[in-house]
Amino acid sequence: MNLSPTKSERGFTLVEMLTAMAIFVIMISFLGQLISNTTTATNASKAKLNADDQARFALDRIGEDLQRLAKRPDLDYKVLKNPGANDEIYFYSEVPGLGVASVSDAQKQSGLSLIGYRINSETNKLERYSESIQWDNLSFLSYGTNNQVIGSTTLKSKLGNLDNKKFHVLCDGIFRMEVQFILRDGTYSYDTFLLNGSGLVNVSSGEVNSRQPPGNAESPEICIAKDSSGASVWRGLGWRDVSAVIVTIVVIDDSGRKILSDSGVNSLASKFRETSSADLLPMESWEHAIESGFSGMPKKAVSGLRVYQRTFYLSTL
Repeated sequence: MNLSPTKSERGFTLVEMLTAMAIFVIMISFLGQLISNTTTATNASKAKLNADDQARFALDRIGEDLQRLAKRPDLDYKVLKNPGANDEIYFYSEVPGLGVASVSDAQKQSGLSLIGYRINSETNKLERYSESIQWDNLSFLSYGTNNQVIGSTTLKSKLGNLDNKKFHVLCDGIFRMEVQFILRDGTYSYDTFLLNGSGLVNVSSGEVNSRQPPGNAESPEICIAKDSSGASVWRGLGWRDVSAVIVTIVVIDDSGRKILSDSGVNSLASKFRETSSADLLPMESWEHAIESGFSGMPKKAVSGLRVYQRTFYLSTL
């Protein structure tokens, strides 16, 4: 009797088994790599969307406050320019603010709030300040009835005693902020008033329509007349020379922030330097810096950085 297996009954040979296993391993490896790449792309997309959402929310909030900016020339404001570091900006806006304690207080509200934006140096997060202003003593005015600056009521004095409870984190991924301006003559500037040689106004010192930098007030001043003795009469300039406010921010996504300590975020922020000229906006140079990479910084953290810039045009006084 022939007991040899037929062709249909014969099993796999060792070579066939090894070949099949090799093909299976290759397919699994390919599938694993595909899943890994898909996961990486998905996470990157989520991180970008998160950064976009934070930037959009922050810039929309800033835009709303600036859209309702109080442009009265007797109101001062403050732009803290910190070369190589984060800027701060404080101004009065017709938006709700914190601070109403009772009905009687509410009846005294001016309809204005002191609004501010800063990067907290300890937490490296964007914060917004809001405080409702009351009519009592018109303490938010820069200029009294005699058109003289009252040092105790200027914003400079107020900023020295801000209530930290009225700061709140707006976006925890924004750790760098730069503020610049477009003036009425179309030039970019770190200042909020027309400089000498602008050609639009008489800028000779002490002459009518000339400007001077902030003195006791926090906004620059304009000479409106000469008194009987020939002395210059100065008023607050306010925002009248400013056509637009430009805000540039840098956002780090959640994964990047998790791998950096607070000192690491501080170090990273210092690498986004102020542009060498007011005629240059920081966005392009900052994006180039990210593409070039930062020595000593984890690549994963650098890959999670994104720069956003928006121009807010102000209506004419």
